Amino acid sequence: MTVSMVAQSLSLSKDQLNSLVNGVFTYELPDGAGTLKLTSRNGAIFFSKSELYINKGEMYFEILAPEGKRTRIKSVQVGGHSQGGFFSGSTVKYVNGGYEGKWHSSLYHEVANTGQISVWGDEPVVFSIITNGIRVDEIEVEYEPFVYITELLIEDKASFVAEESIYAEEIQLDRKLSAGWNTLCLPFDCNVSELGEGVVAQQFVAYDPNTGLDFAIVDQLEANKPYMVYCPTEIPAMTLTFTGREIYAATPQPVSFNGMTFIGNYELGFSMYGKYGVAQNKLIKGGANATVNGTRAYFEYAEPETQAVFRINYQQESGTTGIENIQVAPQKKQGVYTLQGVCVRKDDSLKGLPAGVYIQNGKKVLVK
Repeated sequence: MTVSMVAQSLSLSKDQLNSLVNGVFTYELPDGAGTLKLTSRNGAIFFSKSELYINKGEMYFEILAPEGKRTRIKSVQVGGHSQGGFFSGSTVKYVNGGYEGKWHSSLYHEVANTGQISVWGDEPVVFSIITNGIRVDEIEVEYEPFVYITELLIEDKASFVAEESIYAEEIQLDRKLSAGWNTLCLPFDCNVSELGEGVVAQQFVAYDPNTGLDFAIVDQLEANKPYMVYCPTEIPAMTLTFTGREIYAATPQPVSFNGMTFIGNYELGFSMYGKYGVAQNKLIKGGANATVNGTRAYFEYAEPETQAVFRINYQQESGTTGIENIQVAPQKKQGVYTLQGVCVRKDDSLKGLPAGVYIQNGKKVLVK
């Protein structure tokens, strides 16, 4: 189950704009995303002859999200004409985040568009348009509603799913990061520095069957992408807390080069059969019963029968210790065999076998 990342779109026509009450235009956004209001303090808004007129002055857009939700305005587009004709011209200036859009003098239809407006909190999103006087025949709003959550717990021993876009005031990670290398995939952005002092994160950047997997150091982890993370000491579960995060989707994004894929996982007990995991500084192929829990990542190789090199080549960082190339573990014959080479178990379990000597993982094992 994933979060829809498609923003909603609202287009107000001339007929819809003809609903001013005491100089204030109010419109309820679909999907319970909130309320859109247009007001003017030192100018005037009025409707005449199928067009909305905005006199010279400042018009205010106000977006108010409903209780329990947050709404991001991705853009507001205003279309219309200059009032004064070709020579007098009209300028439209959006006052928000330093963005400025302008109309040039013209008798023809012009459109000005804002940039993204991201404001969270209990107060409305407010921005303004300063104009020399325009005739508006369309207003388009692209927006995205978010579910507001004060506290969110993400566990590695439970699957993580999100049915809607989420804004969380606080996220706590219930997962231990061991000393050394760990795979990590999170459904939100974070800086590597938030993981702890001395932590190093590297992303998969290339693969050559002759030389191995290349990784490069990064300062930020992007949502849903897999990383190798080095911790100088163990980070216990319930230690890491992140504040003010947006979660757009719960779908891991694979990173692939030359047949080798690195991909995250949010499922509990995800099957690792035929896939490769990193354990004890080795790349190990999963058996029939191998699984991996959430917020981790694994490797897949498109040509497993070839004699490819699976060495991991980490980018070296000055002053960082304990970071070395790791070799793939020699692939062992899966199952349990007699001394004569007869397979008696397809998995590695010895339970229920008659007493005797068997071969398990390339070693002799005595069953009494």
